[in-house]
Amino acid sequence: MASSTAVDPQRIDEIEFLDRKFIVGVLGDGFGYVTLNSLCDAFGLDRRAQRQKIDRNSWYYDEFSEWVNFPTEGGVQKTFCLRADSLPIFLTNVNLFQVKDKENFKILEQFIRENHIVLAEYWGIADREQIMVSRQVIERLIMEHAEMEGTDPKKVKEDLDRFRTEVEETMEKIRVAFSKLQTDVRQMQQWVGPTNRISPEQGAEIQHKIKQLAELKIEYMGIASPYGAIYGSMYKRFSVTSYKEIKMSDYPHVLKWLDDEMDTVLRSPDDKM
Repeated sequence: MASSTAVDPQRIDEIEFLDRKFIVGVLGDGFGYVTLNSLCDAFGLDRRAQRQKIDRNSWYYDEFSEWVNFPTEGGVQKTFCLRADSLPIFLTNVNLFQVKDKENFKILEQFIRENHIVLAEYWGIADREQIMVSRQVIERLIMEHAEMEGTDPKKVKEDLDRFRTEVEETMEKIRVAFSKLQTDVRQMQQWVGPTNRISPEQGAEIQHKIKQLAELKIEYMGIASPYGAIYGSMYKRFSVTSYKEIKMSDYPHVLKWLDDEMDTVLRSPDDKM
C-alpha cells in the first residue's frame, strides 16, 4: 500500500511511451514511478475519475503506487504515482467511451489491442488471433457468395484473392503492432526496475534440458512418464509453482541441477558405488 508519507526520488526523469511524455521519479528500489497527473494529462483522462478507479482496485494498485516528492515551480509537491511496470494494466482498463479526444482514443485503442496480442503471445495462444481473423473472412465469403449462385467463376476467384489479401494485410498489421509494443517495452525497461524472472529464451532452455532428462529416465530407468516428477522436484527445490517464476539469480543453479540429474542417470552402477 502506498504510504501517506512521500518519499524523495533519487532522480527525476522524463520518458516517452506511446508517443506521450511522462514525468518519472526513480526511487531507491530502482523502479521508476510515473505521476498520475502526467499520465492522465497525456491521454486526456479525468484525474479524479482515474484516482477513484485506483482506489476501487486497491487490492492491485497498493503494491504499485507511491507518494513521491516532485520539485515544481512552487516548491516540492507531494504527488501520487504509479510504478512504471503497472502502466499496461492501468491503460488497458481505461474506459475508451470516456476519452473525448479522437487521437487519444485511437492511441489507447491500439495499445489495448497490442496488449491483447502480447498476452496471447506470452501464454502461447497467439494463433487464436489468426484463427479468428481467418474465421471472420470465411464467414464473409460464405455470406456474400450464398447470394451469388451462378456468378462468373472469374468473379469468384477475384473475390477469393481479395479476401486472401485482406487476411495477409490484417496479420501484417498485427505483427507490426506487436513489434511496436516490444520496442516500447524495451525502451521502458530501464525505468521499471530489475527483472527478477527468467526470460522466455531461458525458460525454453530449461524446458529443453527437462526433455533431455526425461528421455534419459525413460531409456535408462524405464520410467514411463517422468515429466511430472521432474517438474515437481524442480518446483519444490526452487520454491516456484511454474518454471516461468524461476528467478534470474537461480537460473544457473537450475541448469546445473538438471545437468547433475542427467549425470546421475548416466552413471553406471559401478560408478555409483
